[in-house]
Amino acid sequence: MNFCINKKTLKLDLFDVDVAEAMEKAILHTANEMIALGEKEQSYLATMKEGCHIVFAFFDRAFGAGTAKELFGERHNYKLCLKAYLECSKQYKKFMTEGMAEELKELHMEEAESGKGL
Repeated sequence: MNFCINKKTLKLDLFDVDVAEAMEKAILHTANEMIALGEKEQSYLATMKEGCHIVFAFFDRAFGAGTAKELFGERHNYKLCLKAYLECSKQYKKFMTEGMAEELKELHMEEAESGKGL
């Protein structure tokens, strides 16, 4: 699957069970970290800095080391980080609930047409 984040394309093979599991865990882990961050009593500036680091860690965990730098460069823009994380989560959810089934249906149809079947 191709993810389009910050006008860059990131690829993951979500048919690979280990990759899909790692992505799901990364999304859930990051969501929990962001919830905990929201519950902390600290300055908004400290929250923004920590939030950026949480999102950077998410992209590096999910897509490989260096991905955050590729996406954000040297920028630490909290709004941009949140938008990128939410967009990635949304694209992942859409693929897992719709895209995967569609691709499998197409594969099944191709196999049926070839007479081989699955």
